[in-house]
Amino acid sequence: VDQASPDQIALAKSALAGSTGTESRTIRRRVALVGLRGAGKSTLGRMAAAHLGWRFVELNTEIERENGLSVREIFAIYGQEGYRRLEQKALRGLAEQPGPMVLATGGSIVAEPLTYDLLLQAFFTIWLRARPEEHMQRVRDQGHVEGKGDPASVLEDLRAVLLSREPLYARASAVVDTSDVPVDVMVDRLAEAIEARFGTLDHRRSA
Repeated sequence: VDQASPDQIALAKSALAGSTGTESRTIRRRVALVGLRGAGKSTLGRMAAAHLGWRFVELNTEIERENGLSVREIFAIYGQEGYRRLEQKALRGLAEQPGPMVLATGGSIVAEPLTYDLLLQAFFTIWLRARPEEHMQRVRDQGHVEGKGDPASVLEDLRAVLLSREPLYARASAVVDTSDVPVDVMVDRLAEAIEARFGTLDHRRSA
């Protein structure tokens, strides 16, 4: 038997629960953004969600809210393994919410197989793809790269990380390229990818 798609699973669940077509469609309105740091998951996700009239959620913010600790504190106290456990727990909670929702994830979520599988099953997942040079510039602009260190070396490390994760990011249901275009074009591309999946959305009818 072929593996059921997330939408087929959602439809089956809603049918068993006696939901209407409208409700089952709402259940499926969950979008997750994946990509390397600097891909624009938070910035573009927040802007696209506002454009669509959807809720925007950052997974790290949800983790911090649930545990009363910053991500930095979680790593210091529980280590990476503890953070991954709390990340999966927070994602499971969000996966049970009907949406509509745009979720920005951490760049390394794809490296945790069980958590990434859950994400792919419960959300329409979009990879925000950009060139390594753009990733580095955006991270620098955000003040997340320290001034020390050889830029060429930093870029080489970034290339290596991107290369190792590309097959994982490529498992996403859709790809939006954010290279060499202005922010408003990036947002349009992301919103179009979401609308291409879910059809004409409520914000157009209410506009």
